[in-house]
Amino acid sequence: MPGDVTTAQMEKLQPDYFKAFLKRGIELQLIDSKLLDFNLDKITQAFKLERNLQFTYLGLQTLYDRYFLHSEGSRFELPQAFFMRVAMGLALNEKRKEEKAIEFYHVLSTFDL
Repeated sequence: MPGDVTTAQMEKLQPDYFKAFLKRGIELQLIDSKLLDFNLDKITQAFKLERNLQFTYLGLQTLYDRYFLHSEGSRFELPQAFFMRVAMGLALNEKRKEEKAIEFYHVLSTFDL
């Protein structure tokens, strides 16, 4: 089907998407600009897109309805970007913030709470 993207293709696109996502969120004043202080190349290498398959319909719908960033009625945040954004926010004041953000991301994205 035209427009369908495989997981392998998404893995290649994820680093550029995540950087553009952060910049757009900052531009809309939805995200703290301090998130750009992270080493984004290191951060984007930690994404595990296969974890998107862990969601039930209701779980994903809840994130979509309540938590994903949006502008003018259009959502522009994906599940793993959501988990990493939250993880980065939690790690903002850590000494080794990239490592802590990745650690937090793994806990959040595996539902290991």
